[in-house]
Amino acid sequence: MRSTPKTVRLVYALLCAGLVVHGVNGITGPGDWPFPEAITVWLYLLLMVIGSLLGVASVVRRRRERLAWTAITAGLVLWTAGDLVWNVWIAKLSEEPYPSVADFLYVGSYIPIYVGVVLLLRARVRPVRGSQWVDGMIGCLAISALAAAALFPAFTGLTEGNATEVAVNLAYPVCDLLVLSFIVLALGLTRWRLDSSWVLLGIGQATNVVADVIYAYQQAAGTYVSGSWLDTVWPLGVAVTAAAAWQRAPRTTVEELGGRTLPLTAAFAAVALGVLLAGQFMHLHLAAALLAGGALILAGVRGGILFRDNLRLLQTSRRESLTDGLSGLPNRRALMLDLEDAAAAATSHEPRTLALFDLDGFKQYNDAFGHAAGDSLLRRLAGDLAAAVDGHGRAYRLGGDEFCILLDRHADANDPVVEAALLALFEPADPYAVDASYGLVALPDDAPTAAEALRLADHRMYALKHGRRATQGQAREVLLALLGEREPDLHRHMRDVAGLARWV
Repeated sequence: MRSTPKTVRLVYALLCAGLVVHGVNGITGPGDWPFPEAITVWLYLLLMVIGSLLGVASVVRRRRERLAWTAITAGLVLWTAGDLVWNVWIAKLSEEPYPSVADFLYVGSYIPIYVGVVLLLRARVRPVRGSQWVDGMIGCLAISALAAAALFPAFTGLTEGNATEVAVNLAYPVCDLLVLSFIVLALGLTRWRLDSSWVLLGIGQATNVVADVIYAYQQAAGTYVSGSWLDTVWPLGVAVTAAAAWQRAPRTTVEELGGRTLPLTAAFAAVALGVLLAGQFMHLHLAAALLAGGALILAGVRGGILFRDNLRLLQTSRRESLTDGLSGLPNRRALMLDLEDAAAAATSHEPRTLALFDLDGFKQYNDAFGHAAGDSLLRRLAGDLAAAVDGHGRAYRLGGDEFCILLDRHADANDPVVEAALLALFEPADPYAVDASYGLVALPDDAPTAAEALRLADHRMYALKHGRRATQGQAREVLLALLGEREPDLHRHMRDVAGLARWV
């Protein structure tokens, strides 16, 4: 609370002093204190109101996570409203109704606190997936089952009365346990990074849970006395929760939790299973059995989600390992798998054809227009090649400027599909046109195995490429000779320019 205004610190100091006075009065009894009712009732209400107003003030000042803390503060305000209604109105009636308006305000205060904790998790833990919420519900149900098995037998009057009374009776311990479970889950999801806001929020809510449990037990045993030390615990919980709202929000979030919550989820499932096993040797409250059973059902659902996620991960990994990242075509690994299958299945009556392509002029195109333009050209040519062989086979990119097609029938150089593939790999870019040299191999006539077919196709493709280069070189020499005879001065000029270039 280093950045907390001095006025707020002063109010907190007065609040702490009031808590000490109220607590001492509850422990020692009224004694010689003047106006004992003013301390046991009105000081209690004043402490609750001040704590709630401090929470409201923090919400007004803060910028980050305002919605989450607004919800949590709304829970404090509802609880304080329930105390005001009880002490100012219902407690003064000759016959106290149950459940009363105050009870519904108390129970209703849990809902915004749940919402606030969830919003804090969404703000600080990203991304939050559906599986993580399943993990959270498993934890909540398991801890609730454990507490119900331990505490509910002591609350003998919880299930007595009409349906509304029983529902309210059960709502208090169940809601308290869920709040505590949410806090524990939040700490686990944030990798147990105990920043001050989570710690204070957890202590504040745990304080209320302890007070509610002791109160329920004393009520069941008939030992509760109004104005005792127990009454100090509720405003203490409100004050600590409000202090949590004044803490600075952490600037970092927990990214990609993934499987880090699985050990915690497994532990919660083991707790739920332990509760059900214990019920075989001792009496188990029905609520505890239902909560534990629900936790185990969700654990089964979580196992199904984990299996589905792992299956998708394996499928994605396999697809990425067999796919070229730039063009989206199958890569060399995919070609070798398909080529081995084709070599095994090819016969004289059902041949296969492998065609290997290497782009000519692509380096000049890439140097002239840049790598981004070169990558764009490769993607475009890959799409055209895949469309050209669609229905007749499959297209591949082996890397760099090498492409390949595997046809499910025999094809020669004049085959329409091969001509369409060559046309697809042609780019009439001025002045650097791009086309392709290729090598054809028939399976099984030319090569019986996949490795031999790929080696032979590579040899034939480079033989064609070198032949084209030799032809182009001869044509260039002939043109230069004709130009020298027709324009001798130009030839001498070119030679002089070359000499100057070497001299420079």
